[in-house]
Amino acid sequence: MLCVFPEGTRQNGPKIQPLQPGAAYLALRSGTPIVPIAMAGSEEILRDHKWPIPHFGRVVIVVGEPIVPEVRTSGVVARDKVDALTATLFDTLQRLYDEAYEVRESS
Repeated sequence: MLCVFPEGTRQNGPKIQPLQPGAAYLALRSGTPIVPIAMAGSEEILRDHKWPIPHFGRVVIVVGEPIVPEVRTSGVVARDKVDALTATLFDTLQRLYDEAYEVRESS
């Protein structure tokens, strides 16, 4: 199991940033499914620097269905396959983030 943050950095808010191609490349290269996960509210946990004690807020985690990459037919991972899987991952993650923030705000 390997955990990869496909944006390549921490983010803030409900809109994900453009993804780096590494997660898609690794999935295609290894034939391993990607399990997309969205966390809403995690950026607020330690946001208040006035208090020495962490301020814990509500965090919602939504786990999506695995994204199964195409089976490779050659030793080379084609760039267009990486780009297509990255686009699929982006769309899936944004949908999951929207769902997570909706659940968080409705409770």
